[in-house]
Amino acid sequence: MTLIRAGFLAALVLAILGFAVSRYLVSTVMSQAPIAAYVPPRATPTSSASPTPHPSPRPAPTKSAIHLPRVTPTPARPTPTPTSGTVTLARYWINATSARRSQAISMGYVVNNGTGRAVRLLLGASIKATRTASWLNSISDPVHDMSVLVRPGVSTYSRPFQLSASLRPGLYDVAWGLRSSSGARLALVTAPASLTVRR
Repeated sequence: MTLIRAGFLAALVLAILGFAVSRYLVSTVMSQAPIAAYVPPRATPTSSASPTPHPSPRPAPTKSAIHLPRVTPTPARPTPTPTSGTVTLARYWINATSARRSQAISMGYVVNNGTGRAVRLLLGASIKATRTASWLNSISDPVHDMSVLVRPGVSTYSRPFQLSASLRPGLYDVAWGLRSSSGARLALVTAPASLTVRR
């Protein structure tokens, strides 16, 4: 009987000890911090320097042919000669610089009529001794003064001049004159010592 009680008590003690140990273990485990679940580290993007943009080369301009309009040449129109509104003696001459008394010489006239209309003119002429200063005593040949109708533009004329038989030998100045139909003087030019009169 004693052995049975002793076995029962031993079993009871072991049971109590087992229960106490188990409670101790459970409380110990529960008091510890929970183990965090492993989370793999997240890759943090690192800022990298962006490449400096380089300007792309522009395409070279293509040279295209320039088509110019064809110009049709226009025939030039004759430019009208401006008129001065006057009559001038452009040139003058004598056919001989030396002549005898009583000889006829020829005197030339180049008339420029800038009035734009035909004009009636008288071709006059006279001479005087070079040693004489004034033309008041000049010698004329009115018989051979010539009346001409001068058209617009440039015209050439000639007329004779009869030398008098009474002329003294020597040098003479020669004058060419233009007069209108009313007698107004339009032009007068002289050439000193341009004629030599011989015997």
